[in-house]
Amino acid sequence: MEHLHSFYDALPSASPRAWGPAELSIVLPLAIHWAVALMYESFDAFGLFQQYRLLQPDEYRKNKVTKLEVVRGVLVNQAIIVVVGWIGLALEPGLNDQKPGDPFGITQEAVRAITDSKDVAQSPVLTSLAHSILAAARIVAALFVYDTWQYWVHLALHMRWAYSQFASRFCRLINHLLRGREHFDADWRTPGHSERIHIWHHLLNAPWSYAATYVHPFESFLLDALGPAFTCVFVGLTAWERVAVFTLSVLKTLDDHSGYRFPWDPIIFIGGLTGSDIVYHTVHHQSWGVKSNYALWFTFWDRMMGTIYNGPKSLNLTPQFAEFRAVRKIAKTEHVE
Repeated sequence: MEHLHSFYDALPSASPRAWGPAELSIVLPLAIHWAVALMYESFDAFGLFQQYRLLQPDEYRKNKVTKLEVVRGVLVNQAIIVVVGWIGLALEPGLNDQKPGDPFGITQEAVRAITDSKDVAQSPVLTSLAHSILAAARIVAALFVYDTWQYWVHLALHMRWAYSQFASRFCRLINHLLRGREHFDADWRTPGHSERIHIWHHLLNAPWSYAATYVHPFESFLLDALGPAFTCVFVGLTAWERVAVFTLSVLKTLDDHSGYRFPWDPIIFIGGLTGSDIVYHTVHHQSWGVKSNYALWFTFWDRMMGTIYNGPKSLNLTPQFAEFRAVRKIAKTEHVE
């Protein structure tokens, strides 16, 4: 009982006034999720920027869930993220006081090298610069580690053995509570698919932006709660670095599911450098591309494992975007054409 009291006392305060960057790393990305999603919804509602819309309207009619169902599912998953995140913060006391120069995670040797260097230690400017470079390196490393986690869990959830292994009583119970077995089976038209976890996300042929985290709650626990927790501990992210990594990841998933490809979008620019952008992920949502393009940030694992799409199919693009791409000479990457 004493341990429970100690754990309860270690939980972060529920008052936003007492929050530091550690608490913001959980709450801020969720707030950004809905703010950006509403922005994309306003584009749809008022017909704005239609020349940058990727898919034909017919593609959205193939979605097998309603917007209300998606919102409800996302809110449940975000509640899971908050609960797991709050528990995680209780297990990491003093995170808000952690500094970039504190040795932690896989970068601790680099931190010690900076600290032990007399030239750096004697110059506040060099010390600040070294820690800034190290922080940027940790953020990039965290994105790669999380992308690796994302790829392998995502790939596993597309395998038959994963469906049978994870289709536990817990998962079936969640299906009953949140969607209803009859409704789910009627949507998917195939008996037994209601036990499959990742099927939830692929009920969306052309996702809406806020559907980025519309997945089975167990999958959300694996990808959106456990994955980030492992990444933070493994890489050794400070609280502010976590804010950066989680915010970037939320923006990336929203961008990949937004249905728009803006030329000035910085996330699109990063995706252009890494090879993973909205076009790349939209292919994964098509029936002919569902077994390919699993990664979030980088295409390293897809290329290494041969799961990048190289087939003959192409996306059903809007005439406006096709014309825009022709004029701007946007590259027709191998996974599209």
